[in-house]
Amino acid sequence: MQKKWVAAWVRPCLLACLLITLAGCASGGPNGPTPTPIPQIVSTQQITFKVERGPIEAQQDISGEVVTGEQDKLYFRASGNVDQINVKTGDSFKKGDVLAELQINDLLDQLQQAQIDLKVSQDNLNIDKLQKAYNLQSAQSDVVIAQKDVDLATIALNNSRGAQQQTAQINLEIAQEKLKTAQAMLDLVKGKANSDLQQVVDKNQLTVERLQKQIGDRQLVAPYDGVVLHIALTPGISVTAYDDTVALVGNPNQLIIQVPWDNQLSTTLTPDTPVSLYMSQDTSKMYPIKYIPEFLPISSSTGGITTGAGGGITLNFLYFTAPDNLTYAQLPVGSRVNLQIILGSKQDALLLPPPAIRGNDVFKYVIVLEDSYHRRVEVVAIGIQTTQKWEVISPDLKEGDVILGPNQ
Repeated sequence: MQKKWVAAWVRPCLLACLLITLAGCASGGPNGPTPTPIPQIVSTQQITFKVERGPIEAQQDISGEVVTGEQDKLYFRASGNVDQINVKTGDSFKKGDVLAELQINDLLDQLQQAQIDLKVSQDNLNIDKLQKAYNLQSAQSDVVIAQKDVDLATIALNNSRGAQQQTAQINLEIAQEKLKTAQAMLDLVKGKANSDLQQVVDKNQLTVERLQKQIGDRQLVAPYDGVVLHIALTPGISVTAYDDTVALVGNPNQLIIQVPWDNQLSTTLTPDTPVSLYMSQDTSKMYPIKYIPEFLPISSSTGGITTGAGGGITLNFLYFTAPDNLTYAQLPVGSRVNLQIILGSKQDALLLPPPAIRGNDVFKYVIVLEDSYHRRVEVVAIGIQTTQKWEVISPDLKEGDVILGPNQ
């Protein structure tokens, strides 16, 4: 009986406490109740685009440099320290000119002495040859004279009478002996071996040629009449034989335009791509030129840098012909020019701004608005592109279609 009374009393108390608690939660204190926040409605503005039909032309302007079509890398064929640099980038030269050289003072001294020794030995050899020629002529003359003496003695013997015949016979025998001696001397002169003077000359000649080669290996000699495209030398620096390309020279008989490597252009350019050259920023005078594919020294690599077997780096370029109607004076080697490349053009194309096109590199589409209905249309391909418009290729798009753009 007592337990039932307690339970009956507890239930009303708990209910009263609950009501008091709820009242406190609903009260904001002395200032009244706190309202429950309601999310604001965000208003989105949709941008739309219209599919247009018309012409489009994509072009790219790049700068280039006039260079020679024939280019050669020069290097020293011996190691050493640079002593003299006779040209700089842009200078013209003649075939055989020494463009630069290593330290060769000691070799020049040795060459001068070797040339003196060669001259002396050559003079001695010439004197020896003259002496031999004299000896031969003298021996031949002695034979001729001795033969004539024999002839005279024979005639005297034939004309002699009596006791004179014995004297004439003796004179003939004497003359014949002298002829034998003269003939033997002639044979001796003819058979005499050459002296060692020729060997001395040959030895000195080899010494001169060896020193001349050593000096030539330490010089950069111009292979033809041309111009210095680049030279990277300073006095005193050390260079290694064959390993360091220290100068790039060119033959100005053929001029070309060299532009920095561009991966996209390298895959899209063809000899039929319309390209024009203009000077400075003046586009009023445009000169048609052509792209030269796989032009040496261009590399076949896919990037702008080629690394050689020895670790050396070579920059690659794209090349174009020079205008036929411009002279070398108007287009000197090293001058900067501008090129305008027409990457594509079409007179009748469906066009949209790039922001209207959605998707990724694999799949592209647009959202077409038809009244309140949204329709997704696949873009089969993107054609010619400019910064403002893209050519869209899709059988399900037509001129005037309204395209939903991104939300703002």
